[in-house]
Amino acid sequence: MFSSVRKTIAAVIGASCFSLIVCAFCAGWFSTQLDKGDATWAATVDGGGVQKASTVVGGEATKQLVDVALFLRMLNTGSQRFQLGINELDRKWDVSYVPIMLESIRFLPPRQRVAMIELMQSKTGQKHGVDIDQWYEWLWSQQYEPHPQYGQFKASFYQRLDPRFAEYFQDTDNATIRLDEIRWGGVVRDGIPPLKNPKMLRAADAKYLGDKDVVFGIELNGDARCYPKRILAWHEMFKDTIGGESVCGVY
Repeated sequence: MFSSVRKTIAAVIGASCFSLIVCAFCAGWFSTQLDKGDATWAATVDGGGVQKASTVVGGEATKQLVDVALFLRMLNTGSQRFQLGINELDRKWDVSYVPIMLESIRFLPPRQRVAMIELMQSKTGQKHGVDIDQWYEWLWSQQYEPHPQYGQFKASFYQRLDPRFAEYFQDTDNATIRLDEIRWGGVVRDGIPPLKNPKMLRAADAKYLGDKDVVFGIELNGDARCYPKRILAWHEMFKDTIGGESVCGVY
């Protein structure tokens, strides 16, 4: 039924040995980090005071969801136990699993990745295969109803990549954006160093800029500055104090 998914993945893997090597390295390294963090996960999620994994409608629990700890275990297990996890997701399916599965897929071995994609396709009716960006486009067109433990999952998941990532998800109950819009860019924090408090020149003295150079301008409390695109392209972010206010700009 889903042979096209297998064919597509086979083609991708066959076309790029480098991608396969990188994927295998990431999956293996991530599994190692999970091994190191199992005790932390048990203490912070399986311990007391954690919101139960259930969907609440009108003040009453109407559907029992799987605990997000299942997804973390599936990232670090053999094929037989992984299939048991797939069966459990199938039995207790909820669309709130999709963003968690999309974040998990990139760290799974090829066969397990296929199984997870096939489950998503069979449950959602979508046929995006291995095109993760298309999955996200579809996901973002749906009403945002996240798993009640989604923030806890992201904190535990991403702190395996960089412990500092956990701080981004400490107060997700008051988040003003969709958590599924936060995607890992492939580097640890400050892996691409931000432009911090750069030295400023008067516009007339910036001889290295031409008339066609693009700059990003900002004025705050009478303090006007600009940040050339040719510099931000290397940093993707600046941190500065403008008009007495701390400002972060992202390009």
